[in-house]
Amino acid sequence: MKNLFLILFILLSLKLSAQEATTNWPYLYNDFRNGTVNYTNGAKTEALMNIHLLRSRLHYLDNGIIKEVTNTDILVIEISADKFFAHDNKMYRVIVGNSTSFIGELATADISSLSQSGGAYGSSSNTQATKKLTSVDVFHSVHMNTSHIELKNSKDSGDLLPIIKKYYIVSGGEIFLATKKGIESKLPDNKKSEFTAFVKKNKIKWKTPESLAKLLEFFEEE
Repeated sequence: MKNLFLILFILLSLKLSAQEATTNWPYLYNDFRNGTVNYTNGAKTEALMNIHLLRSRLHYLDNGIIKEVTNTDILVIEISADKFFAHDNKMYRVIVGNSTSFIGELATADISSLSQSGGAYGSSSNTQATKKLTSVDVFHSVHMNTSHIELKNSKDSGDLLPIIKKYYIVSGGEIFLATKKGIESKLPDNKKSEFTAFVKKNKIKWKTPESLAKLLEFFEEE
C-alpha cells in the first residue's frame, strides 16, 4: 500500500512539474534561460530569455528587470535547445525544418477556459473564474519593467494556466494551419486534388508533428 501511495505521489509530482505556466507566471519555461536573438538588421543579443504565452512575445532580463522585444525586429531566436521564428506577429517554436520551410508549434494560454470553472455539484463558480481572469489581466497589463524575482516568487500562488498547442506549416513566406482544411483553403484549385493524394499516400496524422513534417516535401515541390 505504501508503494502504491509513493507511485501516485511521484506521478502527481511529475504532472505538476510539467505544467510550468500559471496566471502569475504565463511563460513557456519555468525560468528565464540563456538565449540568443538574431535581429533582421544583422545585430545579435545574448541574454536570459523566455516566451510570454499571453502575448506570444520574447521577454528577456535586463539587470533583473523583464523587458520585451518587438517581434517584427526578430529573425531567429535560440533558447537552450529550442529555436523560434517570429512570423505573423507570433512566436513559433521550430519542430523540424529551416528558416524558409518548417513545422512550427504555437503555444498560447487558453484564456477562455479560465472563464469556466466548475463549482459545487457541477455548477459554475463565477467567483473563482473571475479571480483567475483578474490574475491574468493584471499581469497582461504589466508585462514589462517587472522584477523577475518578485514575479517568480509569486508563481506558485497563481492558478495553473491551460496551454493550447497548434501546429503550422511555414513555407515560402506563407503560413498554413496544419489541418487538411486549413491547408486546402489556401491552395489553388488545381493543387487540391494533388494535395489530397499526397496526404493519402503518406498517411498524414494531423496531431503528430513527426508525421506533419512529411508535408514539407509537398511544399518544397511547389
